[in-house]
Amino acid sequence: MQVRHAEDDLATSPSKAGLLLTVMALSAAVSNAAVGLVAEKTKHKMLILQLLLLSGGISTMLLSFYKTYDHLVVYMIVYGISLGYTSLVSVISVNMVGIQDSTDALAAVTLYTVSMMIGPPVAGWMYDDSGSYHDAFMLFGAIVLVAALLLFLDIPLARIRPSSINSEKQTCETEMTKEQAGVSL
Repeated sequence: MQVRHAEDDLATSPSKAGLLLTVMALSAAVSNAAVGLVAEKTKHKMLILQLLLLSGGISTMLLSFYKTYDHLVVYMIVYGISLGYTSLVSVISVNMVGIQDSTDALAAVTLYTVSMMIGPPVAGWMYDDSGSYHDAFMLFGAIVLVAALLLFLDIPLARIRPSSINSEKQTCETEMTKEQAGVSL
């Protein structure tokens, strides 16, 4: 979508527009590595995920307002950085539901990937219908923004779940130890 926007709306040459994908891929690679390293050392993985999603959603909603190639380069860098969330999704999903239900969490992540595959054809249809990518940028940016905001609402739940799971596990282990001690006496 971004490359077509550069070619169609900003009259950028195809090779220069294609370079935007390289910029995005490089910033995404650096972001994934950096986010992985930072997430390893912090307890605030969910906040990092939320901020990355917010930046991706807001920058995509503003995309149709960028009027120069340089603006698109900055967007691709910001969007590439926001893609660093991918290194956190599976870790956070497993942390939220526990290892025993991790297949369910990873299935939800897979559904997200399917939605990413559906997005470009839908954006193309929206472009064919309106002659502009504005509506597509607003729609897909808003979807990511809503996802980020929903995660902000879920912070208290995310903090409660692991501790309650751990306390239930600890209670079960304590009861098993008491039973074993009673049997051995």
